[in-house]
Amino acid sequence: MPTCSSNAALSQTTPSPFPRSRRPTRADGLSESILQDWQTAMTADGTAPEPAVNHEDGLTIVHHPILLQTGCLACHGDPASIAPEVAQKIAQLYPADTATGFAVGELRGAFRVVFEQE
Repeated sequence: MPTCSSNAALSQTTPSPFPRSRRPTRADGLSESILQDWQTAMTADGTAPEPAVNHEDGLTIVHHPILLQTGCLACHGDPASIAPEVAQKIAQLYPADTATGFAVGELRGAFRVVFEQE
């Protein structure tokens, strides 16, 4: 996990299994629960999720939702709209890629930051 400072670590997580993932990473139990709660709330009433903060075992764990923005569609939008040179690079780097066809506002996972409590 990349470190951000001497007492923090940053990672990206997606629910498992997560449909159409480019580089699947598996969520732990806490992350999985938060991601599923967010998805359920978004499906029920379209509410955008708020960051979640948890404290456990001497750690502060922050999850920030990753919601697709317009700029994300250059690589993750309708395959017919992806520029040919971008599509070629995606095919080169991710030959089994399925992470396209998304729309603005869709939940794609979370950024997770873990801080040691001092």
